[in-house]
Order: sequence, then structure tokens, then C-alpha cells
Amino acid sequence: MGQSALKFYDFRRLKHFFDYLNPAHLARLERRNERIDATDAEPQRWRYRLLLHELLPQPDGGYALVAEVYAPHFRSTAYSGSRYYSSGYGRNSLPGYAGVPFELPVGMNSAYGNPRDADGYQTSHVVVCGFDRAGALLWDNTYVLNDVHRRDLEEAVRLLPLPDGRLALAYLRDDQLHYKLVDRDATGPNDLAVPLFTPPADSPYKILDSEPDELLPWFGTRFVASGYQRVRRPGAPDRDVFFLNAVAF
Repeated sequence: MGQSALKFYDFRRLKHFFDYLNPAHLARLERRNERIDATDAEPQRWRYRLLLHELLPQPDGGYALVAEVYAPHFRSTAYSGSRYYSSGYGRNSLPGYAGVPFELPVGMNSAYGNPRDADGYQTSHVVVCGFDRAGALLWDNTYVLNDVHRRDLEEAVRLLPLPDGRLALAYLRDDQLHYKLVDRDATGPNDLAVPLFTPPADSPYKILDSEPDELLPWFGTRFVASGYQRVRRPGAPDRDVFFLNAVAF
């Protein structure tokens, strides 16, 4: 029985993988890659950690692969300025590239003997790749996330295939549903968001706090979000209410 050949794709060959970097970091990375290519030096070793979603079958018979790029997140310490610590994994840092403590044992900074307290995982961006039936890469895209931190290693983003072939990626943060519509490799905004349930403008109720709990793909082109909100009405005690909010694309 014959076996299909494995295909490997370098992250830097993807069109959008490094969209999460700010322009200065991206320029430095590109200059380094140019020097490596010019001198035939050993390629850059990437240390990204990927949390894979289930493959999504596509109408053309291919598949879409969605992977969340994450890194362990550590509380600030007296030595947070050392190379073994990072205060965050957003656009101004390089998870898997520099400044991220991948090599040290959890709980110990080997340079100073100072304990490190891990408090969860930070997801910097989500990579989406389209493949044909033979595994050849057709396109790629990236969704840059905004301060997504979870205590447990679990999927931070929910997926919803749309009838027109686009893919909606969404997550909850504060009192908003953040999302991106991925249209193959077309560049698109990463900062789209809609508010979760709020009272009408003429309502006497005021939302004091919102704690989104879960986001799930529903039916058709809808997500459903749930959680709790603390509301206030003049002359009455504050109260907590459970909400369900459908968002259609």
C-alpha cells in the first residue's frame, strides 16, 4: 500500500503568519531571514506552540486547518526584566521567537533561582490554512487576538463556516464579541467587535458589569453567547441576570 509524502511548510513562507508582529519587529525578522538565505546558514528554529482545532472540510474537497498560537503566561516577579520573563504575548513580543521562557523548567528561573508562578496561557494569534485534497497549501490567513488569557489550555476561539465560503472566528472578552471574517488570504481587520446584550436606550436598566461565560456556534450563521450581567434599576437593588445573546453573520 502506497503512502502519501509528507509536506512541510516553514512559518516564514506563510503570507500572514507574522501579522501579529509590530512593523519594527517584522522588519528585523525579515532582515535576519534575508541574511540566513544569503549565507546558506542554519535556518531559524521556531518554537511556537500550536493548539489545533478539528479539520474543517471545504466545499471544494479540501480542508481548512485552524491553529491557535499560545505560550505559557507567568505572573510578574522581581526579575520580570530578565530574558526568561515576558509581561505579555501581544503585538510587542515574539512568542516562539524571542523573550519567551520555553526552555526553563516550570516553576524555576535557573539564572536567579527565583520561583516563577504560571497563571495560565496567552493566545497571541490564530493561523488559518487552506489545503487541497492532496495536502498542498492553497492559502493562509491570521487573526490577531487582543489580550486573550485563559487559566486552562483550551480553545479560545470558536469557528463558524459561512455559506459564502468565508470563516467566522470569534471569542468573548469583557462585554463584547470579537470576531474576524476570514476570506481565504484576503487581508482583513482584526479589531471587529459587537456588544453583547444591552438594554434599549430608553430602558431604566443600566449594565454595571458583564461576565461572558461561553460562546458556541449555533445554527445557520449564528453564534450564541451566554453569561451573567449585573444590572441596576433606579430605586431597586442591583441584581445578577443570566443572558443568552444570538449574533448572526
